[in-house]
Amino acid sequence: MNDEVKHQLQKARLEIADQDNGMKQINENGLMTAFTAQGLPRSTIEFSNVNQVLQELKKRGYIFVSSNLPDEATFDDISDDIFTSQNYQIVMRHATRPINPDSPAPEFGYDKQALYRDITRSVTYFSEEGIEFAPVVQHAYFDGSGYIDEVTGELVATNLDGSVNTKKEGEIHWSPMQLLPEIPALTGYKIVAVDSKNESKTDVLPDGTVRAISIDHSAKDMWLTITLTAQSKTTFNMEKGQKSQNFKVEKPNTASISSAEGDLGIIGLSGIKNIINSNNS
Repeated sequence: MNDEVKHQLQKARLEIADQDNGMKQINENGLMTAFTAQGLPRSTIEFSNVNQVLQELKKRGYIFVSSNLPDEATFDDISDDIFTSQNYQIVMRHATRPINPDSPAPEFGYDKQALYRDITRSVTYFSEEGIEFAPVVQHAYFDGSGYIDEVTGELVATNLDGSVNTKKEGEIHWSPMQLLPEIPALTGYKIVAVDSKNESKTDVLPDGTVRAISIDHSAKDMWLTITLTAQSKTTFNMEKGQKSQNFKVEKPNTASISSAEGDLGIIGLSGIKNIINSNNS
């Protein structure tokens, strides 16, 4: 090393890069993320305030990945007149965290309500006179989950190690489809009218049974109002064209005669023969 180089100040440069933004220099409000140090050849390279900046980046959602700056790096003796010969880089990535109804992220717009669905199917029965029967309410619950980038606040896809997968789009994953079961008809009634909201009237059968349906998290609350009339308990007499009350028919006893006063009642064949013989004698 000649005397001229020996006393010439050398330069070294350090940049903090973002792995999740194409390895570009991190640009954060109020933080310096590029540093330059100067010193004589073979003296220790020291960059000021780097540790403080790294701590602040950690608070803002960054995680340290790697650095090519040696612990005891020294300035070389290569002239920096044309370009800086010593360039170093610290690589950071974005922290991610899972979100769900129990662990929401309201600061990024994902509170519990954004990650939870309670979809109802309400069925109300009325008589023609306006009397309301006990309603039936069914519930389908759906949970949403995903991953949030703690630097950008955006939904992201992740790799197995929790890092951002920049090749995929982030999204909320919801519970699978659920079945709202059939609602039985009310015994002794038939439907007069059906009023519906967010559900098809064809979901109600003529006997009042409400069909089972499968829904996903995007479904809306459903309402069905069913008007009923009581079914008649009387029977129709086809011969006389009149309604008659139900009655019980007793099976006759063909082996007996009812009284001694000439009321024969209902008798069998042997009894008729005895009466004929007695009249002829």
